[in-house]
Amino acid sequence: MKSEQTHILIVDDTQSNIELLKALLEEAGYHTSEAATGIEAIEMVAKDRPDMILLDVIMPGIDGFETCRRLKAHASSEAIPIIFVTSLSQQEHIQKGFEVGAIDYILKPLQELEVLARVTNQVRALERQQLLKINLLKTEKMAGLGRLVSSIAHEVSTPIGSLRMAVGSLNEGVKQTLDVLNSGALKKADLLRFLNLSSEAIDIAMSNVESTNSILNSFKEVAIDQCSNRVFEIDLRSYLEAVLLSLRPSLKRLDHTIKIKIPYGVLMTIQPGALSQIIINLINNSILHGFEGIDIGEIRMSHEIKGDRLHLAYSDNGNGMEPHHLQRIFDEHYTTKAGEGGNGLGMSIVKQLVESELSGKITVNSAVNRGIKVEISLPL
Repeated sequence: MKSEQTHILIVDDTQSNIELLKALLEEAGYHTSEAATGIEAIEMVAKDRPDMILLDVIMPGIDGFETCRRLKAHASSEAIPIIFVTSLSQQEHIQKGFEVGAIDYILKPLQELEVLARVTNQVRALERQQLLKINLLKTEKMAGLGRLVSSIAHEVSTPIGSLRMAVGSLNEGVKQTLDVLNSGALKKADLLRFLNLSSEAIDIAMSNVESTNSILNSFKEVAIDQCSNRVFEIDLRSYLEAVLLSLRPSLKRLDHTIKIKIPYGVLMTIQPGALSQIIINLINNSILHGFEGIDIGEIRMSHEIKGDRLHLAYSDNGNGMEPHHLQRIFDEHYTTKAGEGGNGLGMSIVKQLVESELSGKITVNSAVNRGIKVEISLPL
């Protein structure tokens, strides 16, 4: 995270304090914004999430401690590091600052070098977190690819086994027919029997070759895309079908249906690997959580084009989510299935892929027993 990309919100009811911090931070290359009250700060954070907040304590309305407490209580802002910048120097005030969730505490009057050092220290911590997220995304991507390889290998073993049996039967028929021919006892009925056997074996072999080829081609397309960041034009419907075909080994064991309500010919330039990982994670999330206790569920994917953006809608008719779970759906490692196959990374990775890799936006709506609807807005 470069300094010019780091957005710091300064919250203070004294304009001279704001101007001092703005000048200091902007000279160091940071981007700043300002708020004069705790309520204004909370509203600004909801609209434009800053990377860090410098927060005064003594302000009109709600004070800095209450402002911090409210920000830390909301899933969308709880991870933002908050540094108190205040003249309250008593030990109980400093202790309370850390208790409500601050990551550091700076006393006024301000010492410029100290402020920059403390801010820089937290920015470096943010950089480390961002690097960990990137590495986590890569690790999960490779783990998902490994699971895909395993399931594909298992899936193609069946048609390859049938192909081997058909070729073996054909080979045995050839040997028997040659033996009869060499003995001079070949009859028309024997030849016809051999030809019928050969035709059946060839039909079985070709059917299984086509099945294997289809599975491997879809896997190759999805796997290569997931291992690279290349951007190119795709037909959305065709690509989603390839993703579903690569998931067929795991999906065919279930009775759930997936309907793509998108026509052929919807073209978009995108990083397909990120898109495939998003769809795979959403489907896995529906199967693991949404359809628990449901024998036959339904997943739908549809689209709408508005201006230069494509709005992709994904929904299922599963169990839905309670409000307190929905609020934390994008939190890393937050799962209702701890120890049962859920690692709490699926939706966190989806959000990161949509926003960081595809420059898009994502929203999720759900209610108990009403399924879930995910809306993703992407540039065409």
